[in-house]
Amino acid sequence: AGTATIQDLLDYLREGMRPKNPALKGAGDPADGSPDIGAVDQGSSAAYQSWANGFTWTSADSQPALDFDADGFANAVEFAAGTDPTTAASKPSVASGLMDVSGTDMLAISFRRRTTGQLLAEAASSTDLAAWAGPESVPVPGTTLQSQTPDGSGFEIATYRIHNTLANAPRVFLRAEFRFP
Repeated sequence: AGTATIQDLLDYLREGMRPKNPALKGAGDPADGSPDIGAVDQGSSAAYQSWANGFTWTSADSQPALDFDADGFANAVEFAAGTDPTTAASKPSVASGLMDVSGTDMLAISFRRRTTGQLLAEAASSTDLAAWAGPESVPVPGTTLQSQTPDGSGFEIATYRIHNTLANAPRVFLRAEFRFP
């Protein structure tokens, strides 16, 4: 498999979890059908470290950008979604589809995330899969937080939608992005 370098990890993050180095096992790649729900930054937090310490793995395996269980989701994404990073069967859930907003179909994405803000989980959109606009961005198409539904366990289902109707932005892609504040 090989050894991942710091540059490999940075490339991994820039490429939206699709590494060139095979040492970064299990990363998502839409070309081969494996999950790819977005980008993860390489930061960390005390809450993440505390959560990671609750699992049996080495500190190298617990790095936020790595995918210990090779299920296509980085450890930080599993932290944000409340899933088990050591079991491939435990995966974050992301749903997408059309949402009716005042009689107009809008592209939407929903996912489970922590409510405490220890790791920001937001949606971003793109018309070309290269440049991404997040909810705080003004550029078209951008996204808007449509709803937040708490599940009573410190998590919520967040639903984001694009700003424009599909008629105004017919080719739009949505993804979830995760980053430490």
